[in-house]
Amino acid sequence: MNTTDIARMDRPTLEKTYAKLIVDKMHIDKWFSDFLNENELDHDNLDDPNWSIYKNRLSEYRVLNHMVKCAEYQMSKR
Repeated sequence: MNTTDIARMDRPTLEKTYAKLIVDKMHIDKWFSDFLNENELDHDNLDDPNWSIYKNRLSEYRVLNHMVKCAEYQMSKR
């Protein structure tokens, strides 16, 4: 799914997609909370495997957050 797909959705489909995106975002938020509570990220050692995991998940979060904002915008237009 991408922003063009979201723009082409009808209102009921858009609302269902938005709800799913919010749930997915909440899961990633919880993952970040748990991950940061369990792992201490060393700011001096950015080659640490935990940083790699964190950065990959952050990339997923950015894409998901962008999709949520697109869905919110499309719903506000309709």
